[in-house]
Amino acid sequence: MIRGALGEFFAADWSPAPGVEGRIREPGHQYEWAFLLDRWVRLTARKPPEAAPRLIAFDDSRGLNPRRGVAVNAVLADGGIHDPVARLWPHAERIRAYLAQRRSKDEVAAAIKGLRRFLATPTEGVWFDQLGADNVFILEPARATSLYHIIGAVAELSAASGGWTVRGIATRRLRRLLANAMSRVGGRLRNIAPTAHSVHSSRFPGRHFPASRRLPWQYRFWRCAAVIFVLASIAACGWLVREPVLLGSASLWIVSDPVSRANAIVVLGGGLVTRPFEAAELWRRGLADKILVSQAPEERAASMDAMPSHTELNREILVKLGVPPGAIETFGAASKNTRDEAVALREWAERNAASVFIIPSEIFSARRVRWIFRHEFFSTDVSIEVPAVEPLGYTRSDWWKTEQGLLAFQNELLKYIY
Repeated sequence: MIRGALGEFFAADWSPAPGVEGRIREPGHQYEWAFLLDRWVRLTARKPPEAAPRLIAFDDSRGLNPRRGVAVNAVLADGGIHDPVARLWPHAERIRAYLAQRRSKDEVAAAIKGLRRFLATPTEGVWFDQLGADNVFILEPARATSLYHIIGAVAELSAASGGWTVRGIATRRLRRLLANAMSRVGGRLRNIAPTAHSVHSSRFPGRHFPASRRLPWQYRFWRCAAVIFVLASIAACGWLVREPVLLGSASLWIVSDPVSRANAIVVLGGGLVTRPFEAAELWRRGLADKILVSQAPEERAASMDAMPSHTELNREILVKLGVPPGAIETFGAASKNTRDEAVALREWAERNAASVFIIPSEIFSARRVRWIFRHEFFSTDVSIEVPAVEPLGYTRSDWWKTEQGLLAFQNELLKYIY
């Protein structure tokens, strides 16, 4: 039995199911679990488990058919092929797993190529679901269950670099395919729906019955009353369960990376009461020897020496927290926003051959900060780690009870969309 693969069928005591079922391993689920483990690490700030890369390694060595360039449905625990047919959805999960494990561009490109085989249909907007062992697609209706996996792959590609393109393969084309698919599904539903003027009865073939053009006023009244009741019930339920809903929304939004030894800890502009303090704490833990402070543009008062600049205040806070002045360095020149800071940090990384940066940020801004910096460094081997820090005034468990927390969440959503 080869290590690194997760079983599919189990007995009541969670031991492998008897017979061949207990030996079945599905590459699609191996890729999916690798992605989910990475998502768990990001949400809990835990140490990445060794299982995730092993799951992918098993799939790549045993589940991929090199001749066809696709992942088969099922293999056995010893690596033998059990079901040579290939379905669409494992290839979408392969893309997500590769991105989560930061595999090379060529590997991600190969994964996208495998998915695109299933999308190359005579009618754009639908897909093939199964590729037979003879390398010929099985003609059948496009399964709606595949749409979830396609959307998941496109979402991860977009998050990785905002419209990711490699070797001419663009996620924008995948988005068009999804839009066409949903449009065609809607159109066919409209075609089979009864018209506004007649309803066909299967009990009386060939006969049509006129539909009422005007409903009785009693029926209209009770229909309106039912709608009002339903809306009122939804509003009442929303108020009663607002706390778990808001907490759940924040939990889905907040991302936080585990941190490792880095070349530098980066203090971005803004967050004066949070970011330099967290940077000093990370420095005391020995996670980096240097702290980089963003060089923000000077305000009018600072240019007149009426007050210290934002950059100087960050430096003073770090020094008072015990960081030696020699360990503090500025980067950039009058960076006006996070995008400017990302460009400036990349230039610093190229000059100093850096490979890992830790960028602490508040709980709601961490997602946007991580996206911007990883997008800027996507074509490099530099690793960006963004731990989420709870600011003063609210936490992830009570943010919605304070005006400051509500505004912070709202503003970050708008910034992220923009």
